[in-house]
Amino acid sequence: IIKKLRLPSVEAAALSPADAQNTLVACYVPEVKGAPASVTLFETAQLTPKGDAPAPIARKSFFKCSSCSFMWNAKGTAVIVQTASEVDTANKSYYGASNLHFLTADGSYEGAVPLSKEGPVHDVQWSPTGDEFLVTYGFMPAKSTLFSASCEVLQQLGAGPHNIVRFNPFGSYFAICGFGNLPGDVEIYERKARNWAKLNSVRVSNAVDLEWSPDGLAFLTSTVSPRLRVDNGFKVFNAAGQQLSHVEFPVLYAASWQPAPRGKYERRVLPKDLAMAAKEAVAAVPAQKKVEAFKPRHLRGLGSGNFSLAADDDDLKGKAQAACARYKASRPGIPGSEPVAMTKNQKKAAAKKKAKAKKAVEAEQESSQAAIKQQQQQAGADGGQESAPVQEASPVAPQDPAKRLRNLRKKLKQTEDLEKKVAEGLAPSAEQQAKLDTKQSLLDEIAALEI
Repeated sequence: IIKKLRLPSVEAAALSPADAQNTLVACYVPEVKGAPASVTLFETAQLTPKGDAPAPIARKSFFKCSSCSFMWNAKGTAVIVQTASEVDTANKSYYGASNLHFLTADGSYEGAVPLSKEGPVHDVQWSPTGDEFLVTYGFMPAKSTLFSASCEVLQQLGAGPHNIVRFNPFGSYFAICGFGNLPGDVEIYERKARNWAKLNSVRVSNAVDLEWSPDGLAFLTSTVSPRLRVDNGFKVFNAAGQQLSHVEFPVLYAASWQPAPRGKYERRVLPKDLAMAAKEAVAAVPAQKKVEAFKPRHLRGLGSGNFSLAADDDDLKGKAQAACARYKASRPGIPGSEPVAMTKNQKKAAAKKKAKAKKAVEAEQESSQAAIKQQQQQAGADGGQESAPVQEASPVAPQDPAKRLRNLRKKLKQTEDLEKKVAEGLAPSAEQQAKLDTKQSLLDEIAALEI
């Protein structure tokens, strides 16, 4: 034994790449007796045969972790730590929770990867150049974000039904895929001078994995058993998404490219004519007819109202965004849940609506009180005699007191039923609140008619 590292309760460790300038080792210690889990970086040059732990270069502590995996970049300057917990304490997923942490070899960054959407981490991969890494994360539709080697956001790639990311061996192309129980969409991006540009998108149904060729100009998708026992086989596409071959098997257990030694191939890009031909070939495929889901009458005209794996609400623009906002505003609140915070414009609209409803109720009360007053005056003028026929020129026809009393009692019962629902947790709308405010006036009017 040349060098040893003795660390209490250590559970996992990973060395940085051998061709790095300074070899490091990352060690994971799980939670013990209430103490948080931690990942620590040590320099192998400072280790001794006795196993005494030297001063760490970087250290990150965290809770909610039952397992851990390390992903070093090719240069050995940074490591991604993916943690997983079997139980989601937030009760938002049956499959536990996962998080990403990031540590640099010089100790300049020790923290969580800044993910902008809540949900699980589906996949993460370093570029072979070691300068950037790609993450797809969040509840469906998942978001994809490109980060630099210092954990800064380089480019947001939008949301979609994706759960796998794959760089080609030279870092000149990458694919964002949605396999397994997702439709099989593959989005291909090409490296440009300053950022990444979307080259093409194809759909490969029933695929379970994607692998780039050693020369970086083609990729292979496979459908294997026992993951899927139908449509077993593999397909080969060029880097622009044009299908080159399709081989089927009754049963296929694995499919992969033959490995090539490092340095056999040089970095190349697909010729422009082949890229254009691939785009035309994909565009020539007839689009499948969309079958819209049934929508109740009260939701028609308020946007789709359907959950979509293909787009996130934040990515909508123009009329689609407005329709989505109208649909969300039309949905009733969940009884017992916390009220959703309204924007400034929404508060103004709600106040205006409430004032309008209040004016309408006040106008109705004034008209009913005027009718009652006229009846009382007419009864006093007649002195108990038979009432004279109502003149045609009378502006307000008196209403039958018994009928008016029945209507008022009906309104009172509706108001009391609404009060019970509010007591159970219903968040009243502006119209409902205005209705609740009229209860006392209804009681007074009923009492006047019952005399």
